[in-house]
Amino acid sequence: MSSDKFGKSDEPIKQTTWTVTDQFDQVIIPATDTDAKLHKTQQNKLTVAGVERILETVAAGRSLVKACALEGLTSTWPFLKIINQSDEWSALYASAKEARAEHFVDEILTLADSLDEFSPVEKIAGVKLQVNTRQWLAAKLFPDSYGDKVKPVSDTKNARIDRLVSDAGALVKKIRQT
Repeated sequence: MSSDKFGKSDEPIKQTTWTVTDQFDQVIIPATDTDAKLHKTQQNKLTVAGVERILETVAAGRSLVKACALEGLTSTWPFLKIINQSDEWSALYASAKEARAEHFVDEILTLADSLDEFSPVEKIAGVKLQVNTRQWLAAKLFPDSYGDKVKPVSDTKNARIDRLVSDAGALVKKIRQT
């Protein structure tokens, strides 16, 4: 077992075994023996330091697929399997995805600032597409923070107004009856 200058171990992460099934509870088997060997090899290839590098890459704005490919994985499955085994890893992955959304927002500002009044129409159209794509991704990943929906100010305030209106209506009704 070796560790790098930061004290991170290259020790393989211990994984539990499981059976993958489809919606009919039938065991899914890799298409060929080569696929099965590759899948088993990749499960054992991922180290703690590798998972941390994937998390850092995602936080820097890359997709999970690209981050796993940089670690030599052909699938995100080994990474996701490890992430789902621990609440700590899951929380770190959630934080990395939030950082990626913040990265998209920074990219949007950079792209918008890259244009000036003399930019050609083609460049403006390209930048607009890039901005719209990043906006869409941020809104889909974190709708509460970057979505288009407007939330009501306060339900308690609306309830109070409704109660005052109904009390006023009851008072008017009482006055008419007398």
